[in-house]
Amino acid sequence: VSKGRFSKFEVALPSIEEQTRISNVLLSLDDRISAEQARSVELSTLKSGLSSVLLSGEVRVDTNDSEAAA
Repeated sequence: VSKGRFSKFEVALPSIEEQTRISNVLLSLDDRISAEQARSVELSTLKSGLSSVLLSGEVRVDTNDSEAAA
């Protein structure tokens, strides 16, 4: 496609109001993704810590506990 032909293409754009609404939704999703990523890091850190104390024998788990089996 040549520059001349390309410049003749019409491109439909949403109104400024709709662009603003779309932008707000995307920003909200970005915030949610960031929060979920931070939570994932927290959970990974917790898992590492728990694994460490469980595997070292520092903390023992009673497998005969009725609540643990449920």
